[in-house]
Amino acid sequence: MGDYIETNGAKRVGELMVAIHVLHANALDIEIFIPVDREISSCEEFTYLPLFELHNCISTYYRGPFIFLPNLYTEIYYWAKDRNIEIVQPFYLKLNTQQWRYFDIRYSI
Repeated sequence: MGDYIETNGAKRVGELMVAIHVLHANALDIEIFIPVDREISSCEEFTYLPLFELHNCISTYYRGPFIFLPNLYTEIYYWAKDRNIEIVQPFYLKLNTQQWRYFDIRYSI
């Protein structure tokens, strides 16, 4: 993706965000969002979105090994369920690429 962005004259201007639609032990369906400084054309592999907004969400911050993230998802799910809050998939991770142990996690509600 980085090569495609550069080839189209744009630069990455922020941290990656990942939308995780399905998370199982042996399957993962994700979308990766990369903020860029200008509009670029879409192609077969990549789609340009002019705006990404997330409203009405539960947000938390996690610091630790990636391997333990599923435990946090479970805790958030039951926290929301106890308060009659419906979580709408997908959930979003904002990755700190400078320190891969920090994650900003947002669930759509």
